[in-house]
Amino acid sequence: MAKLHRYRVRWEIDLEEPTPAQAALRVLDIMRDRSSIATVFLLKDERRKTTKIDLEAFAICDSCGFIFKTPKDNDFATITDLNERIEPGGMVPVCECPECGSLAYPATKMGDPR
Repeated sequence: MAKLHRYRVRWEIDLEEPTPAQAALRVLDIMRDRSSIATVFLLKDERRKTTKIDLEAFAICDSCGFIFKTPKDNDFATITDLNERIEPGGMVPVCECPECGSLAYPATKMGDPR
């Protein structure tokens, strides 16, 4: 198992609400909304290094849970036997997992695989 690191995660938004509690509740609704486009985060590690992550650029393997940056030249049409591996009406994968070859989906649609 990989060593765990501590991060301070920042996500910022500007909005207008009558009270701080209402503003916090609205932000909570936005963060929980699976269709939200709020996918950019600033993470500061233990050494105070800041990294900007846009989850729109990441995929999660449906089988092994590996999280990886989606290849820039990604074309889901190149997925081996795609028509036999998906169900009608199901989510369309973005690529195959580089670790195990299973289907991988947008990280923003899958959530935490743990």
